[in-house]
Amino acid sequence: MTTQKVLFRIASILMIVGGAANIISGIIGMIGGITLAHWGYGKAGLIIVGFIITILAAIYQLIVGIQGTKNVHTPGAGAKLFVPGIIVLVAQFIGFLLAAIGAGSGAGSIIVSVLFGLGCPIFFIITCVLRKKAE
Repeated sequence: MTTQKVLFRIASILMIVGGAANIISGIIGMIGGITLAHWGYGKAGLIIVGFIITILAAIYQLIVGIQGTKNVHTPGAGAKLFVPGIIVLVAQFIGFLLAAIGAGSGAGSIIVSVLFGLGCPIFFIITCVLRKKAE
């Protein structure tokens, strides 16, 4: 197996792990947002919407990661999964941005969103490009 395929497989597995971690983190963050809304915090709606987007993006991230692991040996997999990787990155960024604006400075779930929600898709996109160039 070539280096590009190995990196693609690693990135796909990280997408699965990151998607699962972001689903859990998003649920915890959304529960926190609902609690803040109950207490009357004005920006709780942004937090809730941000984490809903994060959860939906994480589900899609999980699906893209599974597709990546299934298609490691398929020619053209890098080109096929490049756009879904971009979609995951953009959706995670929007969810992160809304949650960060709503939460201000103190939200541990947002750190998980940044690490797994932005880092994994960026690595995945890079491996898609490397794989496309190698084919």
